[in-house]
Amino acid sequence: MKINGLRVLVVEDSPFLAELIEDMLTEAGAIVVGSASSVDAALNELRARSVDLVCLDIMLGPELSFAVADALAAQRIPFVFVTACDAKIVPERHRRQPLIDKMDLVARLVATCSAARASAAVPA
Repeated sequence: MKINGLRVLVVEDSPFLAELIEDMLTEAGAIVVGSASSVDAALNELRARSVDLVCLDIMLGPELSFAVADALAAQRIPFVFVTACDAKIVPERHRRQPLIDKMDLVARLVATCSAARASAAVPA
C-alpha cells in the first residue's frame, strides 16, 4: 500500500523506533516533515509545519502525549497512536483513533496510516 505525498510528523521518543517509522513511511512514498520526542517539541513542530497525519507515541519519556492528541483533534489532523501501552490508557475522547501496538509496527503501519488519512477525508 502506498501513501505517496502524505506529509507525516513522527512523534516518538526512541531514536531507533523513530528512524524505523520514518524509513517505513518514506519507503511507502510519504514525506516525513519532522520528528519530535516530547510533547513540547511535537506542539512546536505542529505550529511550524503543515502535516497531513501524525504517528504519535503515547509515552514520551515521563509524559503522556494526550495534549498533542487534543491539539491534533482540534485542528482536525488525523493521527495514529503507535505505542507499547495498553489501549485502556487512551482517554475516552481519543478511543476511536487507530492504535498500532509497537509489536505489530512492521505489519500495520503503512496500511493504518493510509486508512486513517482516508477516513479523515470523509465528511462527518
